[in-house]
Amino acid sequence: MFCGISTHSIDAKARVFVPKRIQDGLTPTATGGRQGYLTPGEDSCLYLFPVEGFRAAAAELNTRVFTTDEARAAKRLFFGSSIPVELDSSGRILLPEDLRAWIGLEKEVVIVGVEDRAELWPVQAWQAYRGKHANVLGKLNRIARDPSVPPPPAA
Repeated sequence: MFCGISTHSIDAKARVFVPKRIQDGLTPTATGGRQGYLTPGEDSCLYLFPVEGFRAAAAELNTRVFTTDEARAAKRLFFGSSIPVELDSSGRILLPEDLRAWIGLEKEVVIVGVEDRAELWPVQAWQAYRGKHANVLGKLNRIARDPSVPPPPAA
């Protein structure tokens, strides 16, 4: 399970260090490395999936009928822009220019663990997102419950 938040610099070769807690969730390789898939994400971020997580996301997309222009475009852009990545010996991944440009990544990236994946955010986009949703944790119990169950009475 991916969790935690940290900020990292992007080096001159467009590589970023992946925290150990995220590295451990990526797929082990036969040579002892770690690999995954970097994909476009929602809300101005990139997703970093372990291999099986990427396959699960792909399977979910494949269960949908792609009869509309928007659905076909989403599938083409998602898979066309997704790339396999492998950690180098220093625990870094290369961030391709097109994916960096897609979300506006420049010098620093916020890496957020989100259960089945890690998300990579431009710092300003993450700060704006976090600010917009600052009060959601106070509503977590109500959000997680069945919506047909009324909230408990106020104390």
